[in-house]
Amino acid sequence: MKKLIVLLFLTSLIACDDEEAPELTILKVYEEARISKVYPNVYPGNSTVFVYYFEAEDDEMIADDEFAEDFFFEINPSANEFTLTTDDLSTINHLYRQYCFCGPMNYSKILSGTVKGTKRSNGDWKVSGEISLDFGYVEEQTQDTTWRFQKELTFDGTFHLTNSPALID
Repeated sequence: MKKLIVLLFLTSLIACDDEEAPELTILKVYEEARISKVYPNVYPGNSTVFVYYFEAEDDEMIADDEFAEDFFFEINPSANEFTLTTDDLSTINHLYRQYCFCGPMNYSKILSGTVKGTKRSNGDWKVSGEISLDFGYVEEQTQDTTWRFQKELTFDGTFHLTNSPALID
């Protein structure tokens, strides 16, 4: 009986493990791809598409604290290096999304920043960026802004070449 009580106690300690899910960053690049504005996905196309995905650390003891974001942008497929400044960034095809316990969003605009990249011999890219974004939700019929925020987005790392642009995985 004592062994059973000890076993039940140890089981309860394991069951009450309140570990936090660790932070996650994924950096991918797709060749012969394009961004879909309908859903944040990458499909076959005529550009080089970069995808930055970030998922914040999750504390399972806090309800609705989950947060993730992704930022997609396209460049000319013949480029082996690039530097995009504020003027360039305002014209590139991009997509920013947040996934959280928050309102829907349907637009984003790059206000300022710089993104630099260099292609490596294996097809991966070394990319760094610091950009300021304006994003929110605009009613499509009235064009009224329901809500709007600004965010500083920073990334720096190796974007790994991913073969299939059919959908991001």
